[in-house]
Amino acid sequence: MANSFFPDRLIAITLCVLPFLPGSIAAQNVDSFRMVLSSGPFGLPAEANSVDWVVLNESPDTQAIQVTIWRLSMGYPKAKLPPGTVTLRLSPGVSAHDANPIGGGTTFQPGYYYEITVAANDRRVLPTVLVWSDRGARSIPGTRIGPSDFVELRQ
Repeated sequence: MANSFFPDRLIAITLCVLPFLPGSIAAQNVDSFRMVLSSGPFGLPAEANSVDWVVLNESPDTQAIQVTIWRLSMGYPKAKLPPGTVTLRLSPGVSAHDANPIGGGTTFQPGYYYEITVAANDRRVLPTVLVWSDRGARSIPGTRIGPSDFVELRQ
């Protein structure tokens, strides 16, 4: 049912999974990437209905990346959320995204802080997080976390 709101989700994931070859990046762990970029903690405004992350490869080379969503609970270690770490392989000029509904037992729930991390080998991999007021890509002003806002945790 959730995919009925996101018909492009299946297309984006299919396009990114098909290029995998045995022994490719699917087996990589975050430590094998040169850098890890963080959105930093962010919350969800009352009118939020969806959180979308998008990554664009502006490098001239195909790039392997991993995207992970974390929930932050005060006083406890951050927790990795479903679907877990998403591993992608993006050709030059190609983007991928995942829009996630809020509430109803989904990944994002009101009342928590979140962080999105992107493991990559090239700083020309450009991540962005958008919080939407609906499920039709209507961004809530002031909630965009753009490529220059991501902090490099490790290089």
